[in-house]
Amino acid sequence: MARVDTLIAQAIEDDIDTIIDRDFRFILTPKNVFVGHLRPHGSGIPEEAVFVDQSGGAGPGRYFSGTPNINRINVQVLYRGRRKQVDEARDTADQIREALEKVVITNIIYVHALESAPMAAGLNSNERSVFSMNFEVAQQGVK
Repeated sequence: MARVDTLIAQAIEDDIDTIIDRDFRFILTPKNVFVGHLRPHGSGIPEEAVFVDQSGGAGPGRYFSGTPNINRINVQVLYRGRRKQVDEARDTADQIREALEKVVITNIIYVHALESAPMAAGLNSNERSVFSMNFEVAQQGVK
């Protein structure tokens, strides 16, 4: 079974049109979505980018016989906006957060944001805003 961070990144790539409003100024593309930790701009990593990383979570839920286990996994999604565009970056991060709670992903029961809004993680050395969003993902386990 695929790792949850990979499934979430794939969902962002697949549903990019529903995640980011077509009229929004900054449009993400599948080339901007990466699995793993935040990496610097350059060497194939664009300025505006999303990074999805599995970050722990509760152990598998145990249920009555015949019911599949539910794996609850935490996933962090980092969004790095364009240089000196803090408000636009916050809006884009919030759109990603809202959309991930609505997206339908095979073997995923739900994606639940752990905060009511993206958290500002600060500016990087090139004055690009980074916003962090944390999610609990319930993944259907094996019977």
